[in-house]
Amino acid sequence: RYLAKDPFNTAMTSGDYDLVFSETWGAPYDPNSYAASWTTPDEAHYPVMQTLDPPLDSETFAASIQSVLSETDPATRQDKWTAILTDVHSEVLHLPLWGKRIPAVIN
Repeated sequence: RYLAKDPFNTAMTSGDYDLVFSETWGAPYDPNSYAASWTTPDEAHYPVMQTLDPPLDSETFAASIQSVLSETDPATRQDKWTAILTDVHSEVLHLPLWGKRIPAVIN
């Protein structure tokens, strides 16, 4: 169904959807902010996370994100991100259909 922007955002953050199409924040260079946003109620991921089983239920996922964000050892941090992203991919939460490029001129 077509929704105007405000009703669309309300439906998206309340989980009133079967499939949501949305543009990304940009290039996937900041997994920290992106994944952490899934733990906040004003994002479309939040209601979905309420319906999943561990390790992607909302509490376990939030704990995993907090753990990886506070990790100082690069190898351990990489292992934690690999585990998180493997879980996300196994649940097929995203279907990347296309991307966009933002050209830049560096002098």
